[in-house]
Parts: sequence; C-alpha cells; structure tokens
Amino acid sequence: MRQGKKPRAVSFDAPDEFELARGIFLPAGRYDGWERSSASSTMQAGRKSPPRYDLEFSGEQLRALGAFAARDEDDTMFDVTDQVREGMLVLI
Repeated sequence: MRQGKKPRAVSFDAPDEFELARGIFLPAGRYDGWERSSASSTMQAGRKSPPRYDLEFSGEQLRALGAFAARDEDDTMFDVTDQVREGMLVLI
C-alpha cells in the first residue's frame, strides 16, 4: 500500500471572518496549517488529486473562537479544503 507524503507546513490568510464549524468563528487573519496528500489523493486515472488542507487548534484556542466544550489537552484538526477552494482561506 502506498503511503501519502508527509504533511507540509503552509500559511493561510482569511480575508473575512467565517464560521469554521457550528458556533466556531474564525476571525480574519493569518493562520498556520498543513497541506496533506494521502493514499487516496495519489494518481487516479492518470491525474493527481488535489491536496487536502488542515488547521489545528488547541482547546484554549477553540474556546477563544466560541467553542464551549473544548478541553485544554485536546487539539482538534479541521479539514479546511473546501474553504480554500471557495476562497475563504487563501494560501500565502
């Protein structure tokens, strides 16, 4: 089985605030995240699938964004691939 490449650190710009998940609002600004390719995003029908993008937040960061149930010891990863495709997050 073919393994995906290691994640690559990337930076995003959020030109405007948007709702990242229910009740969690990401303010406009710069964010560090990850670009990932996985086994499912390798060559299919002669073309390479686009990468996936993630943002990771600590429990404290999530509470600051509006998440009430986040615990300090829990980091949470959000797949923001759709937000990148829609221009809500821009790779910089």
